Amino acid sequence: MKRGYFKMYWELMERLSPEASMLLSYLIEIEPIVKNKDGDFFRLANSFIQETFQTWSSYVIKSKIDELTQKGYI
Repeated sequence: MKRGYFKMYWELMERLSPEASMLLSYLIEIEPIVKNKDGDFFRLANSFIQETFQTWSSYVIKSKIDELTQKGYI
C-alpha cells in the first residue's frame, strides 16, 4: 500500500468512525476502477462492498454510508 494511503486513513479517523474511514478509503481507491467513462458518478452495490468487508453486515454498511453522506464525504 502507498504511504499516502495510511496518512489519509489516519486523518479521516479524526473525523469519522474507524469503519467509515476504512469504507471511504476503499471507495476512493476503487473509484477510478469502476468509474463510468461518460460521467463523474459511479454506482457500487452494497453486495460488492460486503464481499470486500466480509465481517460487516448490510446494516453496518448502510449505517457507514449514511455517516459518510451526513458528514458530506459522499
